[in-house]
Amino acid sequence: MDGNSSADSTPKMDWSSSDLLIVWKAFKQHCEFTCGGPLKQKREEVKCNYLMLWVRDKGREIYSMWELGADEAKKLSTYYTKYEAYVKPKSIRVFEKLQVPPESSTRG
Repeated sequence: MDGNSSADSTPKMDWSSSDLLIVWKAFKQHCEFTCGGPLKQKREEVKCNYLMLWVRDKGREIYSMWELGADEAKKLSTYYTKYEAYVKPKSIRVFEKLQVPPESSTRG
């Protein structure tokens, strides 16, 4: 589904998914394991650069719309928060919750 099934694979975000929130959460988890494992000794700023490689072109396009201060740009939490804010309203589950259930519709 998201290209993150192999333990030794590089995290990859699938921006074409029909449920971006679910895919984002799996991607983020893979990133966290990678940053806490093989990249554990790297500075957080370097981990941010890895994240920007893993989000690919679409992720960098989204990133280009943000205004980040110098300190914010060095924190993974900044990126995780902003990307989650981007994918959350695009989740199928959000749209399903907005639909009116058939039993509550008015009949005339």
